[in-house]
Amino acid sequence: MDIPAPDVWLDDELRRLGLNYNQLAQKAGISPSSITEFRRGKAGPAVCTALATVLGVSPLWLMVVAGVAPPPRTLDVNSDRIATIFSALDESRQQTLMAFAEWLRERMLTEQFRR
Repeated sequence: MDIPAPDVWLDDELRRLGLNYNQLAQKAGISPSSITEFRRGKAGPAVCTALATVLGVSPLWLMVVAGVAPPPRTLDVNSDRIATIFSALDESRQQTLMAFAEWLRERMLTEQFRR
């Protein structure tokens, strides 16, 4: 998997969320200069963790993008994002999501055997 450049990745995320650098810094509780450091690939784990909370991604993913951590051999961004979303839900919604995922998996297996 290709790891995106931190500045490109962050700009895409900010466009997606409709935020600018100052708004992101404020929501993350960090300085605008910390955003600049992230964009340059020089942010530390604390900045990555603060940004991850606001952006809805895992801190590990941001540390990989920022070059703080090496990419795991099997880095799956979608799985990581799903786990982050799941952990932000309350227990009732987690149970609902799990029931849906299990239903979907069963449906996919059933369709696979029909082919």
